[in-house]
Amino acid sequence: MARRMKSEHRIYLLYLALLANLGLPLEQAFAQLVPPPEEYTIQAGQKAFINFWPAGSQSNNVFVGDCCQKTTPYEGGQIFTGERGLAFFSQPLFETTKFFFETCGVTACGFTHTITVIVQQPGPPDAFEGATDEGDKWWFSDWFGFFNTEFATGGWIFHAQHGWMFLFADSTPESAFLFDLASDAWHWTNATTYPNFYNFLRNSWVFYFAGTSGPREFVDLVSGEFFSLD
Repeated sequence: MARRMKSEHRIYLLYLALLANLGLPLEQAFAQLVPPPEEYTIQAGQKAFINFWPAGSQSNNVFVGDCCQKTTPYEGGQIFTGERGLAFFSQPLFETTKFFFETCGVTACGFTHTITVIVQQPGPPDAFEGATDEGDKWWFSDWFGFFNTEFATGGWIFHAQHGWMFLFADSTPESAFLFDLASDAWHWTNATTYPNFYNFLRNSWVFYFAGTSGPREFVDLVSGEFFSLD
């Protein structure tokens, strides 16, 4: 049932967008509303879309909080009230939020719906699947160590020893391509090969002495040269 209702909400969002593109009044979008679920799930950074049909409403307000006695007005987002319903778009959400909808009739107002939007936080990149969440977007991979995904949506990760690295989007534990910012070079490695890298700038295999940083210590496995990188 919950899955069906989520699907109906997505379909309805597309319906609203279609109406907007056709230049039709928004009120015409409220002909076939479905009751809102008590909760539904989005990914971090997405906007919540909620629509329902509050009977006899003259106006509607949105609040957030832990319970109806401890709510504060929700700042941001957009709320549209038509002759036959209500549609609400939140700002992008990054944590689970409970919304309270107050419906006002001719003489009184009251809370009519409570909807919890569960925000799922992104997991680690596929290349480091199974990594442990250490909090504040830090992860621990049993083969790659500690890294931060604050800017992972843009492809960048920050490694505790290697610093800034750009991870190729299609990387997997079996084949990970990484651009090392400090050395200005692409590297290839995987879960069984690391701390060995194939360094495309040197066209050679290099071994990283795990745990070294500031500078990191390497040896070129072809030439035998020892070298350091910040």
